[in-house]
Amino acid sequence: MKNFCLVSLALSALSLAFCVVGCRPHDQGAASPDFLVIDDDISNQKINAFAEDKFGYIWIATHRGLNRYNGFDFHQYYNTEDSLSLIDNQVICLLVDSHNMLWAGTVNGVSHLTHGGYFVNVPLVSDSRYITQILETSAGDVLVNNGMVLERYDREAEVFRPFITFAPENLASRCWEDRSGRIWAVSPQNLTAYDTERMRSVNSVAVADSYIFSSFMQRNGVLWLLGAGGGDSGVIRLFDTRRDTFVETPAVLMSDARLRGQTVKAIYEYSETMLILYTSGRQFFIYNTLSGELVGQNDSGFPFPAPDTDVTAMFTDSGQNLWIGSSDQGFSVVYSYKRQFNDNALLAKYFDSRSVISLASDKAGNIWALTSLDGLHIIDGETRHARRVEVPGEAPKRRMLECFIDSRDNFWITFTDGHLAQCRYVGGGSGGGRLVQEADHNLYTGLFCVTEDAYGNIWAGAFGSSVGVLVGGATGAGAKEFRPIEIVPPGYTFTPIMIPLRSGKVLAASWGWGFSVIDPTDMSMERINMWGEVKRSSFIPTALFEASDGTIWCGTIGNGLFTVNLQEMSVTHREGVQCNDISGIAEDALGNLWISTLDGLFKYDNTVDRFFAYYDSDGIGGDQFNENCAIRSKGNMMVFGGTHGITFFNPIDIMPRRSARIVFEDLMINNAIQQAYKSDAIGSHMALKPDITLRHSRNNFSISYVAMDFGEFPRDNYNYMLEGFDGRWIDARHSRQAFYSNLPPGRYNFKVRVINNSDMGVVAEDSISVRVKPSPWLSGVMVFGVYPLLFLLLAGSLVWLWMMVLRNRRIAELAVIEKENELRTNAMNMSFFSNISHEFRTPLTMISGPVELLAGDPGLDREKRDLLAIVQRNAHRMLRLVNQLMDFNKLENDTLRLKVRSADIIAEARRVVGTFLFTAKEKRISLTSSGLEDSFVMLLDEDKLEKILYNLLSNAVKFTPPDGKIAVSLDVVGRADVAEFGLPDGAAGASGSAGAVAAKSFVRIDVADTGVGIPEQHLEDVFKRYYQVENQDKGPSWGTGIGLYYARRMAELHHGFLKAFVREEGGTLLSLLLPVDVAVYAEDRRRSDEQKPVALPAPEPVTAEGGGRRTLRQAPGRGTICERSWSWRTTPRCRTS
Repeated sequence: MKNFCLVSLALSALSLAFCVVGCRPHDQGAASPDFLVIDDDISNQKINAFAEDKFGYIWIATHRGLNRYNGFDFHQYYNTEDSLSLIDNQVICLLVDSHNMLWAGTVNGVSHLTHGGYFVNVPLVSDSRYITQILETSAGDVLVNNGMVLERYDREAEVFRPFITFAPENLASRCWEDRSGRIWAVSPQNLTAYDTERMRSVNSVAVADSYIFSSFMQRNGVLWLLGAGGGDSGVIRLFDTRRDTFVETPAVLMSDARLRGQTVKAIYEYSETMLILYTSGRQFFIYNTLSGELVGQNDSGFPFPAPDTDVTAMFTDSGQNLWIGSSDQGFSVVYSYKRQFNDNALLAKYFDSRSVISLASDKAGNIWALTSLDGLHIIDGETRHARRVEVPGEAPKRRMLECFIDSRDNFWITFTDGHLAQCRYVGGGSGGGRLVQEADHNLYTGLFCVTEDAYGNIWAGAFGSSVGVLVGGATGAGAKEFRPIEIVPPGYTFTPIMIPLRSGKVLAASWGWGFSVIDPTDMSMERINMWGEVKRSSFIPTALFEASDGTIWCGTIGNGLFTVNLQEMSVTHREGVQCNDISGIAEDALGNLWISTLDGLFKYDNTVDRFFAYYDSDGIGGDQFNENCAIRSKGNMMVFGGTHGITFFNPIDIMPRRSARIVFEDLMINNAIQQAYKSDAIGSHMALKPDITLRHSRNNFSISYVAMDFGEFPRDNYNYMLEGFDGRWIDARHSRQAFYSNLPPGRYNFKVRVINNSDMGVVAEDSISVRVKPSPWLSGVMVFGVYPLLFLLLAGSLVWLWMMVLRNRRIAELAVIEKENELRTNAMNMSFFSNISHEFRTPLTMISGPVELLAGDPGLDREKRDLLAIVQRNAHRMLRLVNQLMDFNKLENDTLRLKVRSADIIAEARRVVGTFLFTAKEKRISLTSSGLEDSFVMLLDEDKLEKILYNLLSNAVKFTPPDGKIAVSLDVVGRADVAEFGLPDGAAGASGSAGAVAAKSFVRIDVADTGVGIPEQHLEDVFKRYYQVENQDKGPSWGTGIGLYYARRMAELHHGFLKAFVREEGGTLLSLLLPVDVAVYAEDRRRSDEQKPVALPAPEPVTAEGGGRRTLRQAPGRGTICERSWSWRTTPRCRTS
């Protein structure tokens, strides 16, 4: 049965160990590596290079660290003295090769990033490790340039080997590959072409009269050389690598006054036909290689706001975003989507933060913009320059509301006081023209809008039930004043918008009533009923427009868009626009409607009957547009006014937004980023979509993702779902991380989709596999094999354990009974021995008395006196043993009491030592004493002291071999001299009481021997009852193991301490410590015959047997004992008592 239980327990232990191993934390992947940091800021503001990988990440090389940017945060990589980290923090150049491998050139060598997320530092054969350029040839070779040698990467050996060695006088600052595969090395004063197959120079061209410090090669093979010449201006030379000859520098670059005194420091490609020139004066220029036009950053045609920084790098990514790096200000981005809208940076800046409330265009193609606080402005149709134009009659308290230009270029300007000014623009172009007022009309009721019909009549929408018409307009052939035409019943209403129709009629929209169709020929009117279509609040029209297909569109506040059917005289509400507060409507040349609202700009594509949205995050400048402030000007330019200024664009430039690619970024388990090379959860970095495998104990995780779509603002909303766990798509808005905890074991598919703000459609969707392993104890083997066996074994073990419990319970009960019997027997024995001892004590006393009388007889000869002395000593010994036996019984019963009185402790100690002189002499033991020559009175229980010392000396004599030594010393000491006793402040020590610990002085009695000694680990054990050190019974003497226990109990009763020490010379030192302070002993423990201690006189020096000299000196009120050297102590010391 016992063997069966052991087997059961062993199998259970093995199963438990298997489970623990299966669920213990895995070291790998427990924490992200030191060289990877995720931060909201770039690692350093000095930018050296950019690169883009196939996932769309932008890699940024800085003066301190390499950064991977996703448009939101930076994954920063550093050198950490680890072979798997970046080789150096100062990254100079970058390359993403055709295998999508990222190469980083540093001041200390080259590293490339692996699919596992760690770096490999590639050895270089040449001595120079400062890499200035990394390039890839058309043949797929990766080359690194350190200025002296061009090295090629050996993929098999994973090392760079010398490829082209440059001549010392032609060290290459930059290398370029032409269309024929030759490598052109650019040095300060020379161009050298190398054949990559034969690895030798095939052409060398000197660059005269200049020092080249920068170069750039166009796609057509033209090499631009930038340098310093003899004058103040820099040198620009062009070399055609197809014909191996210099070509003429464009004239505009040689003659433009803006480049004089400046040096072109660098050239970057902006597009296939446009180059960006950056000069020493921190100026940007755009050079069009087709038209030969040079546009400066302060010109109206410059396409982006130029940063005022020291540019160090430029890069155009696959999304046509322009990245500009600086030496100390980080980087900035010119987003491609912002080039579609407001591509004239100066014009956009001019109207920035000016709320444009009305727009109009004249026959010359000029655009007129009326602002709410800054008056009227003209935008030249040719130069796109804007300036302010004074309006006759304008004043701070007389604000303008609308500007309308009729078919004869007359200006009609409404004011807040109800006046309508008729003006004409005179004086020519935008440089110096002005408005001249020709007439002033007062409609009193307040004006909202002005329009012109096909007959030249001017119509004005006003407050009230009527609209005004000026027949003949400004020709003067008709009426001189506006005629009121009632279009709705009288009441509180107004007509904020009117438009002419192609049919010649006029359509008006009135607040609360709907639409009215007016025939200008006879001023007849028809109303269109639309009550059933208004769903919210009142009908508040803001915009009317007749499309080229004849559809009439109406925008409202709160009710969105309506279409009007004049044939059926009906109105239909149109869905699709996300904002129901419409501001303006205009149509482009392709028949698409552009609808401005209080929250964004919308395009209606009539070919697919679908609305597309554009917001401030798409580059339109702002989201809140003003009412009826939308026009199409000359050249198909769409212009909208809003609180931000104006939004202008050519619809042809508005390209469909490309689909954003979803990239899975990081897997975090228990808040630790998992790196593929250290984690068992993924086999490669997350962008490659590895299968995620999680152990059961690591099922708290998060997955981060991103749509690679760079912009100033988040432009995408995310939905995610874990198939098999989530029952529906979860709208994460702009959040790019999904968290899951305590996921049950199983296989899942984590899906993410991107919903674009523009059209609310799903533009991208991707997924990644997730598997959570079951816990080891839930596997099939465990459930159907191990667990049943364990159950049987456990059941058997429980039965056996129950039987063992019953058995042990019986044994325990028998042990209790045996213990009780033992205690009863001991009590009986102790009582018996106490009684016997009492009976022994009387005859021993009777024997002791006569023997003492006989021993004192002077007539006895020496032989008889010696025999009587022996009888006397043994009688006293037997009496002491009997007394100890009686005291031992009292100790066990806690009835022994301390009774102290003033006594000479030295005399008592000397007397006890004297009784052992004969015994020591018989065993040839040298017994010496020190400190027993004088006297010292203190509170003392002489009986307890005698029994303590008797046991200590008896123990010493018993275990000291012949020719050994025993030394007894007495000393009065202070607290500082008994540190070895370990007395804490105010608490009991190893023995004794709190009162003794609080004492300031003690009497110390040491008994030292040269016996067999006590092992240090048993120094405390010898004070236990019945304890004996092993093999002591084989020595010359042996004991019962009671004496030292008895002595310590007596010392504790006396508020003292008894401790054993190992002597370095061999043997044992037993030290007794008794407190001298009177306050230690309670009043009820003092005998009535007590005498107060008196000061000791200073006796003459006394020499003890076998000892040295000791002098006791006592000052008044305080005893001081100064001790000289003796046979057991070698260092003089002074103690205070």
